[in-house]
Amino acid sequence: VTVNYPASYVREVSSSEELKKAFEAGANIVLSADVTLEEKLEVAEGKNVNLDLNGKKITVTDAAVDPVFTTQKGSTFTITGNGTVELTKPFISLILPRGDVVIENGTFIKTIPAGTPANEVGPLFVGAKVSPWGSQTVTIKGGYFDGGYYNADAADIDEILAGTKTFDETADDIAKRGVSTDKNAVRVAIKQNVQLLLNLSYNLFEVYGGTFVGANPAWGDEGCMLPTTPNYLRPWSYYQGALLAGQTFNENGLVIPDGYTITKGATADGRPTYTVTYNK
Repeated sequence: VTVNYPASYVREVSSSEELKKAFEAGANIVLSADVTLEEKLEVAEGKNVNLDLNGKKITVTDAAVDPVFTTQKGSTFTITGNGTVELTKPFISLILPRGDVVIENGTFIKTIPAGTPANEVGPLFVGAKVSPWGSQTVTIKGGYFDGGYYNADAADIDEILAGTKTFDETADDIAKRGVSTDKNAVRVAIKQNVQLLLNLSYNLFEVYGGTFVGANPAWGDEGCMLPTTPNYLRPWSYYQGALLAGQTFNENGLVIPDGYTITKGATADGRPTYTVTYNK
């Protein structure tokens, strides 16, 4: 028997099994205890799920729970409640969005061993093309996002953009600007850092707030919003999608749209953080 709960129904859950059943029902969910998740969670086509983490923590240790959340066509999944979702395996991803996702707040982190190569790390957000699922968006209003991976070859990017540090390229780097075979260390690092944190092409991201570790949302999906002149920092020659509302590519510099402020900081282990605020 399929039960269709009213939109106002609130379901309190305290275990992995209860969480799974609540997602299947399409309910307003309040987490009442910390949970070690044992199964993937899916928002079915046409369902709406509101997950209130209620300050609690979801921990994912099982490699089979990948991605943790999947949304299907015509669904909406909202995360709120200032809780934490922690992934403890490098290749586990947080969300595969085939429907709409709204993140209002929370802490979303992946803990991975130091030195893990990029090809062994899954992105927090799995890139999903629009077809065949229809229109979908990921709207981030706030939160803390740490995909665990950081390539320090991009450490000087802000100084390079500001013109206070030089950007070195070999002849081979110059010949391969903007193509997939480009091996320039800075551009490769930029692409990897963004891909493994905010990877979703076709303009599906809408970032209005939050703190992001290792990559600035203003760089665009896979760094496509970075300038080509005077320093060719853009890892791709083709458009991958802006992550900030109203942002357009300018070959001469990085443009922050009106209403946005982005503040740089650092984690305890020295990785850069970028805090986005939007007041428009």
